[in-house]
Amino acid sequence: MSLSSPPRATEELPSDTATSNGSGTETGGRRRRLAKAGPVVFVGVLIAAALAGYFLVLARDNGTEPAAATEVATGAAPVTRRDLQVRDSLGGTLTFASASTVKSAGTGTVTSLPAEGDIREPGDVLYALDGVPIVLLEGDISMWRSLGIGLETTPISNQLTGTVTAIAQHGSVVRAGDVIYRVNTVPVVALSGSFPAFRTLADGVTDGRDVRQLEQNLVALGYDPDGAVTVDRTFTAATTDAVLRMQADIGAEEDGIVDLGEVVFMSTPQRVSHVEAAGANGPTGSAIGIGASVQPGTEILGVAAPTDAPTDGPDILALEENLVALGFDPEGAMTVDSSFDLQTEAAIERLQESIGADMDGVFEIGDAVFVSGAQRVSALLVSSGDIVQPGVPILEVTSSEQVVTLELEATRQTLVAVGDEVAVELPDGSETTGVVSEVSAVARVPQTAAGAEPGDPVIDVTVALPANSSGGLDQSPVDILIATDSAEQVLTVPVSALLAVAGGGYALELVDGAVTRFVGVELGLFSDGLVEVAGVGVTEGDEVVVPR
Repeated sequence: MSLSSPPRATEELPSDTATSNGSGTETGGRRRRLAKAGPVVFVGVLIAAALAGYFLVLARDNGTEPAAATEVATGAAPVTRRDLQVRDSLGGTLTFASASTVKSAGTGTVTSLPAEGDIREPGDVLYALDGVPIVLLEGDISMWRSLGIGLETTPISNQLTGTVTAIAQHGSVVRAGDVIYRVNTVPVVALSGSFPAFRTLADGVTDGRDVRQLEQNLVALGYDPDGAVTVDRTFTAATTDAVLRMQADIGAEEDGIVDLGEVVFMSTPQRVSHVEAAGANGPTGSAIGIGASVQPGTEILGVAAPTDAPTDGPDILALEENLVALGFDPEGAMTVDSSFDLQTEAAIERLQESIGADMDGVFEIGDAVFVSGAQRVSALLVSSGDIVQPGVPILEVTSSEQVVTLELEATRQTLVAVGDEVAVELPDGSETTGVVSEVSAVARVPQTAAGAEPGDPVIDVTVALPANSSGGLDQSPVDILIATDSAEQVLTVPVSALLAVAGGGYALELVDGAVTRFVGVELGLFSDGLVEVAGVGVTEGDEVVVPR
């Protein structure tokens, strides 16, 4: 520290000052008389009115005779040992970190929105489009594809009229000979083959490729135990017998006739996925199920190869990490390995059940929004009922973490570094401790009004605050107090205790029983009305005279 030059030799004087209990309280009711002439004069705040809180104007006459004295009430204050810190005050803005905009990834009607100021955690619904909840997940990644098994599906068109009375479970695997659904209890059976069914097949029908496909299946499924069927393009009595055995096995009417719509030729095995029912204005948002009315041409199911899963990727890894963290893999069956499998699908279905979504085990593009941590909804950019297209901004979000941002003159960039602790004075006058989390490495010239002179270059500084320390204020001005100098465990006294010594230097008036004595001191840091002092005979716990 840089200390001032010492005063002249100290002297003991009879005490006509008050003594104190250490807090500056006067106990004797005495007053100090400050003369205009003499070797030691009160300066308390002659150093600076702002530091001491007092302002005494002292002058010297021609030295021949003391002028009339001014009486000043005094007390006593202790000499303390503490840390001192000189702080510079900088203006900043209290705000929320990591602002971003959430955009729609699909077309539809906004059916649900949060309220401004709401906090959404990973696993919560952020908003809904056409009734489909869009869930918030943890991660620094964007969805660029749908995730699920059997996404490239082939639709199965119904050829019967009536009510669906049974249907294969979503995600189930069907093989040749399995019933995939029923209309008015009539079973529709899956058979292997690439040629589509287009007519009723019975004894006497003209030869055709569809007949050969049917006979191949009847033989392969064991419905020709005696080997009577010749697999060719001709429907014979042996073919009829084999059809009767199949009908008895699946619970169909045993008439030996395969009506159009009672069989579906496909590559088998196939994985079943339910499809949305169609309405007058397009898909209804509900999958076709038991009780649905269907007509010929209605797409009732979708099928895909059971191994048709998305290739490995970081999006799958991020999804699986969320599913585990959110507790949707309670038995630990899923391996977090970037590969989408049946365990991943099962965990997605649990998540979908928790948020009220269709449990299809598929995340379409836009069904999830990946962000880092909890999010605070800062602004709504659409209203419920609005129809949006892909890319339309839906809402703005920020991190729930609050920070202070400030522009620091580039010439003062050495004042702060990442990791430094700084005091932040909030609008209500309270202080909290923040940590410098980011200091820009590039200076910029702040924007000014048109025609105005450009300002000095600045660097952007961000200070992170403890959770719940600011009361949720946003865009509020605050002061950042940055230490520019400090001294650890030094002796301090109130600035008002300083006495200016004629000829230069400073002294303290120490209380010593019934008398006081003057001790020369050197000065160090000034901070918050205190000053660092050092001098022979000044120790912690001593009491010094101060104006009251």
